[in-house]
Amino acid sequence: MIRLLSGPERIWLNADPEGAPFALSIVVPGEGGIDGLQDALTQAARSNPGASARLIKGLWSPKWTEGNAPQVQALDQAPQPGPLDWLPRAPFQLSVAPGPTLVFTAHHALMDGRGLWHMVQEVFRAWRGEPLLGGQDDLDDRRRLQPGLALNAEGRFPAPTGQHQGAGQPIWAHAFIPGPQQRLLPRLAQAISLHARVHHSPRTLRFDVPVDLRDGVQTTANLTGIASLDIDAGASLDQIQSELQRVLQGKQAHGWLKKAQDLRWVPHWAIPGLLRKRTRADVAKNLFPNTGVLSNMGRVDLNTLHSAEFSPTTCFWIPPCGPNTTAFVGLMGDGQGLHLSIVMPEGLSNKGRLDALMVDIQAALSLPQT
Repeated sequence: MIRLLSGPERIWLNADPEGAPFALSIVVPGEGGIDGLQDALTQAARSNPGASARLIKGLWSPKWTEGNAPQVQALDQAPQPGPLDWLPRAPFQLSVAPGPTLVFTAHHALMDGRGLWHMVQEVFRAWRGEPLLGGQDDLDDRRRLQPGLALNAEGRFPAPTGQHQGAGQPIWAHAFIPGPQQRLLPRLAQAISLHARVHHSPRTLRFDVPVDLRDGVQTTANLTGIASLDIDAGASLDQIQSELQRVLQGKQAHGWLKKAQDLRWVPHWAIPGLLRKRTRADVAKNLFPNTGVLSNMGRVDLNTLHSAEFSPTTCFWIPPCGPNTTAFVGLMGDGQGLHLSIVMPEGLSNKGRLDALMVDIQAALSLPQT
């Protein structure tokens, strides 16, 4: 066995009972060939058992156990903005599209963004014949709990694009903004807040910010907590930045983990019904756990994504999306500029609303920076 499912992992596992998998992808377009890629994937998976994990049922809770080594799969085309109907159901998968474009995908119940990035790096190390770091993939986020943590105050907040208009596939939009960026998350939060206030009367908005709790541990496991950034109407950029620094320096992310662990005492079969009930209530009221999720993976070094056969041209990532997602924004720099990905449910993105949000964000992040 690799590990039992923690509370947060049980949430993510049940975030996609009817739609696309609640999965994230790292996409590496490039040039050259893929000779030796399968051998590299096999070696990397041997050193990082999470990449071979399969889910087995339990009386109270499922658990991850070691399965067969993953096999490189073929995609008909590289991921294109639009419906995320191409996402695989496997817990982890490496696919290759013409180009070639390498697409690393993992269910969020198994890996978070940093965990998937660790696996990407391991595959390329093996492909180049370098020593592997390996991973402590028996870890879960229960190891990150600490005593005396303050919990995030619960609330319900409007989505950035107005009224939810029903179910459908998650939709993905992507843009590239050239040049360096400063104060990126505060400027992004401000841009989305201004867009949201076109659809809603002035009120407090909430943005959840994933926080990596690895503390230097090498693992593919999901070890992410959540800090909540609340923004009042009329907040300045300096005020937003100050509040972001405050919540990131506190223990909010650990507190979120502590609260999510309560699901350990709920039988797994009951969780999908509880989540569906909460989602229906949120959609009916058009108020959600947050206005959006903002996740910055930082600038990646493309020199680490090459082999004798393959040279990357860029790299970006696609966040997960579930029925209760409002807008999940994923950021990644490649040394030439910023990749911006947004995923939203069809009920919040239709009728050109996601495109309009993307236009406003691009405009805000393209302005001269102060």
